[in-house]
Amino acid sequence: MGLLILLAAVAVGLFVLLSGGDDDGGEGNGSTTATVIEGTTTTVEPAFEVIRLADGAPVGGARELSYEQGDRVRIRVIPDPGLEEVHIHGYEIDRFPDGDKPLVFDFTADLTGGFELEAHGVAGDVLLANIKVQP
Repeated sequence: MGLLILLAAVAVGLFVLLSGGDDDGGEGNGSTTATVIEGTTTTVEPAFEVIRLADGAPVGGARELSYEQGDRVRIRVIPDPGLEEVHIHGYEIDRFPDGDKPLVFDFTADLTGGFELEAHGVAGDVLLANIKVQP
């Protein structure tokens, strides 16, 4: 009987984990989800915001990303030819392309305010996202 309860709890936990909860259309908010099964906590990391560059500009235009102070910010930039650098003003985090590998930003939002994620390359300076961190 105890085994059946444990299996049911695991099944419910996996359903919740795999179903992904509310669909935010890829506009993650940096929050995490915890599932508790018989005293065990599993933390699911926030999804990466993905920004793809084409012809030197972000596909779909510059993004508006919002976080709370202390949230984990996870952004993956898919480069295109001619990209030289991507950085976040204010946080002073720089990434430089290595071929066609994604540039990954993964940090804790400890500063509050507005910050620009910007690309530099042959197309000039291009805004990829406005990042807002609320206290």
